[in-house]
Amino acid sequence: MRKARNCLLLSVLSLTPILTWAHPAHWVLFDPQRQFNQSYGSVCTDQKRALSLQSKTAKDDQYGAIEASLPLHGIQARAIRLSVSLTTDTEHGKAALWLSVHEGNKQVLFRRAQVVGPISNKPVEIALVIPSAATMLSYGITLAGTGEVHACEFRLDSATSSAHLTDSSLPLKTMIAAINAIHGAALNSELIDWPEQTNALRQVAVMGSSTDVYAEIRRLLGDLRDGHSFVFEPSQKRAQEDHEVEVPALEEVSPRIGVIRMPGLVTASSLAQRAYARAGNAALARFSTASGWIVDLRQNRGGNMWPMLQALYPLFGKGTLGYFEDRTGRRSLAWRAVDRKPLTDTESGPDLSQIPVAVLVSHGTASAGEAVAIAFKGRPHTRLFGQSTYGQTNANRTFMLPDGGMLLVASSFELDRRGTRYRGPLQPDILIADPRAFPTVAIDWLQAESQNAGQ
Repeated sequence: MRKARNCLLLSVLSLTPILTWAHPAHWVLFDPQRQFNQSYGSVCTDQKRALSLQSKTAKDDQYGAIEASLPLHGIQARAIRLSVSLTTDTEHGKAALWLSVHEGNKQVLFRRAQVVGPISNKPVEIALVIPSAATMLSYGITLAGTGEVHACEFRLDSATSSAHLTDSSLPLKTMIAAINAIHGAALNSELIDWPEQTNALRQVAVMGSSTDVYAEIRRLLGDLRDGHSFVFEPSQKRAQEDHEVEVPALEEVSPRIGVIRMPGLVTASSLAQRAYARAGNAALARFSTASGWIVDLRQNRGGNMWPMLQALYPLFGKGTLGYFEDRTGRRSLAWRAVDRKPLTDTESGPDLSQIPVAVLVSHGTASAGEAVAIAFKGRPHTRLFGQSTYGQTNANRTFMLPDGGMLLVASSFELDRRGTRYRGPLQPDILIADPRAFPTVAIDWLQAESQNAGQ
């Protein structure tokens, strides 16, 4: 299967070899713990001697590396592929092909392709796009733990063709879908030089593997500098769907003050979302005589905001809670606690929309947790207490990728019910330096506010 794909690759890409080996004097042993030896072993199929790295004494967490470096001239912003044939004789040691890219003295990229267990002449490859400002490439092999690794047929190729790529492989389809989604939806799409990047990214998808594709997508998302765009490979997405969720919990801190702790909610399960929303409604209903509430978002790292809003429906009521706004200034429909198909019978619960609320936030409040905090902005008898939040105050748009992966792109600003747009960390109304004082300060304010509100 691999050979058939390579034949198609060669028919649509022109590859220029940059190197096929390096003189032995160019290889340098990196062995800070003095556990490894470098040698030149048996003859490879290309009649050159194998580069070998071995250790009989290294622990599993100790590693050595053999490396060489290459100045980068004329291949910046182009797709490259580093390949090697590896042989190992150990069941415990872990070997890898690796490369790193530098801009001056700064490392800007590092990639590794690891193999485990005994293998014989196994082809190992890494494909990537060289950054436009890169100056140096380092590459080589590593070994962690005891054993031996032998490397033959080192080769570094650069894709030079700009012709339209017709490979219909799943990695290329996935890359194209990701490029289109990021280009079309990302808030900071203009930070990426799309004419320079697009063809090279497509070439990586044809030259490399699914692992290379996702590594390049992650790099592309990093270039957006929004801190809130992610990609999940198919296995990661499945693990996320199977993840057990924590639901809101009630705590009574005084005869008249209740606390509802709102954890994050990262799941695609409708059953889990319904359980989350119902738990919040039930917690608020069980203590409907409270004169004030603390909504604790300090450990809410985000996820799906809609079940969170529905969980707090008794505190919000039916009104507008906020908006999304895309990079063109187009505003969404208003957020509401029943904005989507209700997960609970929300309207049967108590009306707590005029009850004083203290919202606790911290650096651990992120993403959807911050959106919930924004939904409280402008609510009567409400204050935010604590420390500045994490700073992911924009909304993701979800794209399903052809191979089963999932892409989340920061595509909208978040606005509160008054239309105020938020960027970066959300600042509390009342800053509290000592986290241990959060509940006490909030309770004092709630008791005073309850009296002012006539509770």
